[in-house]
Amino acid sequence: MSLSVVDGHYFVGDVDYCELGKRMSENVYYRTLMGFKIVVCLVGIFLCSCLLISKVKSVIMHIHARILLHYHIIVTLVLTCNYLWISIFETIRHSRTEHPTVPCNYVMPRWLTFFPHFITGNMIYCQILSCFFITVERLICTCKIRTYENTNYKWTLVTALVVMTLTVLLCSYLVLGRTASWEIRLFYFSFRDTTNHVYGTGFVVGQFLCDLVTVTLCKIVDIINRRTRRSFVHGSFCGNSDYISTQLTSKLQIRENIAVSQTLLPVVGVHWLLTAFSTFVISILMLTLRHNILLSVIVAESCALFPLYSSIMPILIFRKHPSLFWALTDKVLGRKREEESIVKTDAEEFERHFKWFDQMLEYKKVPTRL
Repeated sequence: MSLSVVDGHYFVGDVDYCELGKRMSENVYYRTLMGFKIVVCLVGIFLCSCLLISKVKSVIMHIHARILLHYHIIVTLVLTCNYLWISIFETIRHSRTEHPTVPCNYVMPRWLTFFPHFITGNMIYCQILSCFFITVERLICTCKIRTYENTNYKWTLVTALVVMTLTVLLCSYLVLGRTASWEIRLFYFSFRDTTNHVYGTGFVVGQFLCDLVTVTLCKIVDIINRRTRRSFVHGSFCGNSDYISTQLTSKLQIRENIAVSQTLLPVVGVHWLLTAFSTFVISILMLTLRHNILLSVIVAESCALFPLYSSIMPILIFRKHPSLFWALTDKVLGRKREEESIVKTDAEEFERHFKWFDQMLEYKKVPTRL
């Protein structure tokens, strides 16, 4: 549908977007929702920042896994900051009084309504892909358990992540941007409009499918790692248990694989649940409430639970590895925690270190961190 202007009002078909914008500004629930999202985003930014500066290497020792986790946290921060900006902008915009000489205060240029949600959608894809690549990285580690410790492609991995991010943005723009109607003016933020709603729906459904693949693969890797541990304990690993059992590298990689998979699985599971709920509702709204735009926008914003992930993800990781939280607290407060037991000699430290591995491999209840 084409845009038409009548007496300063913007119409798409016979729908007056100026009037809908005014009605949205008067909606108390929508303004309250924006205020709630501001609080959620601020909490998420704080928790993600804490996780980013914590000593992740104390629980995830391989450089590849740490880079991928840091990338995931940074993408989550960008997503949350973008949501925070949108929520603050919407709160201020709808708090203004209507100017008597301007008949349409609430519509915005298409580029302003398009790119904030475009960035949001792409950061969600980058979140999903980062979880997927962490899972693949752990699978490769399991397959190359003897030699993976000495593998270091740090800069290659960083370059690949940059290229991947740019590729996601470019491909998304070719699908959504080139099919968008840039001449219209909307009263709400969205990368979809009347000309690309099918592509927009496919884009959102694609997030759900990619997340589902990641959850499935993560569970498979967790099962493989547990079976590898059982094979190790029973001396059947690779048919050469004597050779394997004498290697610190193999013990270390098995321990790290299990720790990472146990940390990653609930994180990916929560991300999938939030994505599944949000994308399902938004996709249904895109197809069924196309003619009730105001209601679809309000319900879609209510069901967009992505900002909650920025708070839930750090909490899950800190809960799984509380040493990260306490170490960060001590660092901020400038104090040193006393060790529960002081190892006096190198021999005692050696025995303690290997005793931990032996307990872990024998299925005794031990912490998932050193």
